[in-house]
Amino acid sequence: MTNAVAGLGLAPDAAMVTFPIEMFLPGSDIGPVRARKQEFYDGLTRWRSSLAGAGAGEPPMLRVEGTSVEDTFARANHLMLANRWGDGLPLWPPTRERVDWILRGTAEARGRKLGTFPPRGGVTTVVRHRAGDGGRAA
Repeated sequence: MTNAVAGLGLAPDAAMVTFPIEMFLPGSDIGPVRARKQEFYDGLTRWRSSLAGAGAGEPPMLRVEGTSVEDTFARANHLMLANRWGDGLPLWPPTRERVDWILRGTAEARGRKLGTFPPRGGVTTVVRHRAGDGGRAA
C-alpha cells in the first residue's frame, strides 16, 4: 500500500494505521478503531522518519523555468507528477482564463451559492467550486 500522505508533502514512510473503508460507513461499528487507539497516539507522538538522516538539513529549493508562464506551469506540473508530489491530478493554478473556459460549459450564474462547508460555514459558489477546481485540473 502506498502511503497516501506522501503526496501531501509528508514523509513517504509516515506512520499509518489502516482499516477497511466499510468500517467508516454510517452505522458501522468503530470499536476496532478504539481498540487500536494507542497506534494512533504512537504514530502522532513517537514516529520519526527513517528518511530524515542525521544532519540532512533542509531540502534544496527547486527552480522551474520555461519559455512562458504556461510553459513554466507545464514543466512544474510534470516535475511534481514525475516525483509523485501530489494526488495524481494535474497541479495547475486556476487562472482567470482557465476558470472562464470552464464556465463556458454551464448556464449557471458565476456567483450562485452551491453550499457551505463545516465547521466554519465557508461559502462555495460556481466559480469557487466547479470552475476553480476544474481550472486546476484542466
